[in-house]
Amino acid sequence: YTGRLIVGFVGNVVLTVICLDMDTFVVVIACVATYLLAAIPTGLIVVRCTHGIDLRTVGSGNTGATNVKRVAGNKWAALVLALDFLKGFVPVLLA
Repeated sequence: YTGRLIVGFVGNVVLTVICLDMDTFVVVIACVATYLLAAIPTGLIVVRCTHGIDLRTVGSGNTGATNVKRVAGNKWAALVLALDFLKGFVPVLLA
C-alpha cells in the first residue's frame, strides 16, 4: 500500500492514514524540519538574551537584522544576519 491513502473507521471516528515510501517520508520530514527552523525568530532571541529587550516593542517592531542594528548595534545585527542566512542556506545545502 505504499503511496496510497487508507481510510478506515473505528466506531464513529474516521481514520485516515497515508502510507509513504521512505523517500517521500524523508522529503516530508525535511520540509517540516525546514519550516520549523525558519520559524525561529533569531533577532528576538538574540536581543532578549543580550539586552533583555522585546524587539517587537521597539524600533520598527520587526525582528530582523535592521531593527536589531537600531536597537542593539552592529555586532548583534551581524550575528542575526548570519543566523538568518544559515537558516535558509543549510537546508538548501543539505537537499
